[in-house]
Amino acid sequence: MSLPEYGHLGAVDTIFGLAKTLESKKIKPGNLVVLASSAAGFSWAALTVKY
Repeated sequence: MSLPEYGHLGAVDTIFGLAKTLESKKIKPGNLVVLASSAAGFSWAALTVKY
């Protein structure tokens, strides 16, 4: 979705993906959204949000 158009955005990839998904109206109020990301080395993160 975003990689062909914008390339790798580093730390912003996850938030950018969320913004593009919200723009396309795929997330509705009351949905649970899981944001997951990884970085260089051994660091991972995940967050669950009720929209």
